[in-house]
Amino acid sequence: MRNFVAITYFYGSTFAVAIGKTLLIFSYHEKEQEELLPVKINDRDFSGFNNIVVFSPHAVAEHFSDVIFTWKKSFPISYVLHEEARDRAPDMPNVHFVREGNHISIADVDIKVTSAAGEGVSFLVESHGISVFHAGDLNLWHWRDETPPTEIIGLEEKFYNAVASIPKQPLDICMFPVDPNIGTMFEAGANHAIMALKPRLFLPMHFGKHGEMVKNYARTMKFRGTEIYALIQPRETIHVDFTDATIAINKVSQGLESEKKLDSRYNLSAYVKDNPFADTDLPVDLS
Repeated sequence: MRNFVAITYFYGSTFAVAIGKTLLIFSYHEKEQEELLPVKINDRDFSGFNNIVVFSPHAVAEHFSDVIFTWKKSFPISYVLHEEARDRAPDMPNVHFVREGNHISIADVDIKVTSAAGEGVSFLVESHGISVFHAGDLNLWHWRDETPPTEIIGLEEKFYNAVASIPKQPLDICMFPVDPNIGTMFEAGANHAIMALKPRLFLPMHFGKHGEMVKNYARTMKFRGTEIYALIQPRETIHVDFTDATIAINKVSQGLESEKKLDSRYNLSAYVKDNPFADTDLPVDLS
């Protein structure tokens, strides 16, 4: 049996990860800009999945939106939200509030809630033999060009302790902030996370408008056993085969910015096939 995963980047820290008939959605929110309206998840994206789990690691605008509760009740959706969102979420049996240290399971999804150094939580998730870590707002936010050295020491200690507390296990996918807005050494937190967690695939997030800088980071940084891949355009998607020791990445779409002809037919459910590398209605770049 081959371990295929489809990963779609939206913006900010928002990703959708399709593993077989399970869909994991992290930090979903909707931007207000009109030009990003086609990015919104729609009903077609949910079709074909037996289990959909929506994660919100921090009850702030970049990681949480009330819109997630407007999705059709007929879809098999469960919500895993940081407890900060308790006053903003409906009282429903499929809504689960969590804090650091919790460990829950929803159908075929095993979820460990880990530290984000005081900024919400992070999620370590396993489904169908694939492990995924979404850092939320966990990062080394040292702002080295403007933060006093004594404060930097405290921030570093807090961050290193949070990473050290993450359960040590084989990790397939890691989604982690690489934010050039930090300034000097903006990649320090990501580099430490890669060395500590040793993910097979590392996906930068939370980079704002600095996509090209993050692409350059992915091109130039080399870590043994870790592939760094930068998805920077809305709806940019890759299929990843984790079966062999060396992962195989197939780019399915460049994203909305470069695929202007895409319309509402562009959806996540198109990827969920016995062989996700099979033909779909999506443009394929085999380069």
